[in-house]
Amino acid sequence: MSKLRKDFTEKEWKECCGSFCKDCKIANAYREKYGKREGEKKFNKDKKKK
Repeated sequence: MSKLRKDFTEKEWKECCGSFCKDCKIANAYREKYGKREGEKKFNKDKKKK
């Protein structure tokens, strides 16, 4: 689990669609920190853990 997982609340995780749209602040935070490919992998892995 990445450190970003803890930075967002459960409510924010439930509201996130996970399609990396402009409104997804969680998905875009992963992409900014880890890059496009690695960020998407880590995001999907952490989203499944909720």
